[in-house]
Amino acid sequence: MSDDVARSLRGKLLVQLSTVTAEESRALGRWAEKNGIDYLDGSILGYRQDILRNSCPIVYSGPKKAFDANEGVLASMGGDPRLISETVGSVAIFDKAFYLFHWGAMLAFFHGAAMCHAAGFPTLLYAEWMLGKVGENTKGALTRYAEMIVKRSYKPESLNVDVMAYEHVKKVSEELGVDTTFPKMVASHLHRVEGHDRQSLAVIFEIMLENGA
Repeated sequence: MSDDVARSLRGKLLVQLSTVTAEESRALGRWAEKNGIDYLDGSILGYRQDILRNSCPIVYSGPKKAFDANEGVLASMGGDPRLISETVGSVAIFDKAFYLFHWGAMLAFFHGAAMCHAAGFPTLLYAEWMLGKVGENTKGALTRYAEMIVKRSYKPESLNVDVMAYEHVKKVSEELGVDTTFPKMVASHLHRVEGHDRQSLAVIFEIMLENGA
């Protein structure tokens, strides 16, 4: 950036909310520090309507001192600001993990809706169940799995039974004439935990780390 830009921002806070890579954000952070500019990088985890309702979480990474001093201004942008790390650039990784969960869940919902439609079930009935008690059970399971991952200790579950049961999702999808791309992908991941029958499904966390190394 030009010297004029640096001079105009010196002593101020620069907040980066566009879509960039972690390295791009780190480079901008180094430039800001060199020129006496406070810097936070952030990610908006929601949509325009969420911002208008003042219910949109916006996560940041960068110096806590800069975040604390400007939290009121950050909140005025229509979000619920949270500092998740003091390491500049880390939020660009955190939000990709959010995207992975968000869009994966959406695709699963769409596939289930397609199956219900093809079978003659009302889509809203399906949505009601997914967002109701079933959704609460899923939330509880995710919390339990997260605790296992933190401890790196996995309580026994009937994994092989679950893997076999999921095979029926592919079969029923085929019978209903629904695309099987998504359930085949999920099944391929579930098969990777076969042989770990005395552990939890969360053990796939370890398998993903090992295979990605």
